[in-house]
Amino acid sequence: VQTLPPQNLSVSLMRSGDFLLTWKAADGIQGLGNALEYEVTYKREWESWENAALLSLSNTTSCHLSREDLVPGSGYVACVRARPGRASGFSGQYSEWSTEASWETPEGGLQPRNLCCLFNGADRLTCSWEVKKAMITSVLFGLFFRATPTSAEEECSPVGEKALPHVPYVVQSCEIPVSNASSLSQYHVSVRAKAEEKLIESYKNSELL
Repeated sequence: VQTLPPQNLSVSLMRSGDFLLTWKAADGIQGLGNALEYEVTYKREWESWENAALLSLSNTTSCHLSREDLVPGSGYVACVRARPGRASGFSGQYSEWSTEASWETPEGGLQPRNLCCLFNGADRLTCSWEVKKAMITSVLFGLFFRATPTSAEEECSPVGEKALPHVPYVVQSCEIPVSNASSLSQYHVSVRAKAEEKLIESYKNSELL
């Protein structure tokens, strides 16, 4: 049995700043009601669906997305699909994906966003974060880390940079050498402005004589 895609997928902003996705079962299969299982997938508009987040749900026609899991100042799209759950007495494939719902997350100010760190399994921790393009000419951001809670803080260098498509942000990244993989869980990483190295662009006014 393959059900029809869910209908009326919509997104609303909650008072907490989180987002709520809601939908309803397709006409004709609402008798299955709570016996349906759902998959919700969502991503930023410019990202590929291959890298989208995927959530599995049952006995509900809503999905709560925490603002902590979303990047500020970004456009998102989501889809949902359904299949009969075990309680329905049927077995079947997932439906086609529903029509997309889209929403925008509020701007998060001028601070760096979306700090992510990936360990290569051997000796390197690669961290990346996003900075507004308008900021990079006036403020330098650095990646700072401690290998253990008691060790001295170090600054990661060099910092690489690449532009993001369709959004006014650039991705900055840096690789932290890891000497002991077993202590990786103790690493503390943060990104902040290097205030003492603020760059000030000077503009020269030339007068026409």
